[in-house]
Amino acid sequence: IQCVYNSTDDVHHVDIGSFELYQALSPKGMLTATAFLYWEKYIPIESAENDHIFGKSEQGYAVYDIEVKDNHNFVLKMADGMRLHPIVSNCHHMGAEVFSRCMMKVNTTYTLGLSGTMERKDGLTKVFEMFIGPVVHKEKTESEHSVVVKGIVYNVDDEEFNETQHDYMGNPKFSTMISKLCSYSHRSEFILRVLVSELDMNPEQQFMILAHNKSLITYLHDAIAHRNIAGGSVGYYIGGMKEAALKQSEGKKVIIATYAMASEGLDIKTLTSLILASPKTDVCQSVGRILRQKHSSPLVIDIIDEHDIFMSQWYKRRKYYKSQNYKILICDNHEYNDGHNKDLSKWKVSWEPKSSVSKKTHPTQTSGQK
Repeated sequence: IQCVYNSTDDVHHVDIGSFELYQALSPKGMLTATAFLYWEKYIPIESAENDHIFGKSEQGYAVYDIEVKDNHNFVLKMADGMRLHPIVSNCHHMGAEVFSRCMMKVNTTYTLGLSGTMERKDGLTKVFEMFIGPVVHKEKTESEHSVVVKGIVYNVDDEEFNETQHDYMGNPKFSTMISKLCSYSHRSEFILRVLVSELDMNPEQQFMILAHNKSLITYLHDAIAHRNIAGGSVGYYIGGMKEAALKQSEGKKVIIATYAMASEGLDIKTLTSLILASPKTDVCQSVGRILRQKHSSPLVIDIIDEHDIFMSQWYKRRKYYKSQNYKILICDNHEYNDGHNKDLSKWKVSWEPKSSVSKKTHPTQTSGQK
């Protein structure tokens, strides 16, 4: 907080999903916020529902945003007569072409930016730093989550499925390969067996299943509902849904979502377990969805496909799991079906957590412009 008082054109770094910095600054008069930018959601800050987040204030707050399907919101205008002091959540998106244009049309006294992934992969980090300043505070706190990652290698004797398709330049056709995985019914059925097995061992779990393609999401949802898996308690969490429908899905035993919806902004504190039903390189934000609140045994089930293009993604995910000091167990789908699912001692230990290593949370970056 002191960094904000002593600095101009700053970015600060606090825990993901945390509003403590906002709450601390606002009562001091440092930030009289009239707008809060939040992913995929319209937030009427003056409502009683959000009093526990922002605290009650004599001044009303308003949010104006541009809706972008499966993307993020941005401030469009402020209420007449109100001073503009925006607070930007996930401010790294301000480096994008359209969002950066919006920043050219506003002039603010203070700007506060928060982000858990400061470095943009496209190298445009410098763009939003031009608007809100460089990072002046990064905070990394100790995490006590004892996460177990079960990596299940999906091995099948099917030449057509195992073949990697390439374009005319010899590069793997990633989208085509993802579609092949998601439309392969035997693989989808195996994911359902994994879900049933894990729920049998621990019925108290609340699962989130993440996938890329709508075909796989629909298949899993309909199968769970029709076969009464988890009591038929299943819901979608995908782009284009109304706020009321999303809220209803949050209470389901199994939530099926896209990576885009689960990557940022999703806050379901009861989530305990995660199934990565299709491969992805960066799962930092996705895994964070089950760590919003401390649970006794958070679980990540990572389905590993043997195609070269997907194995390289697994190696990067494994590197991330190791950096977070998660326990990594490995077996293949045949071993899982033969009893490994009920006996963890049969799993190959790929990585054993080191008690002396501090597990880190991903920082949220804040930018303060004065």
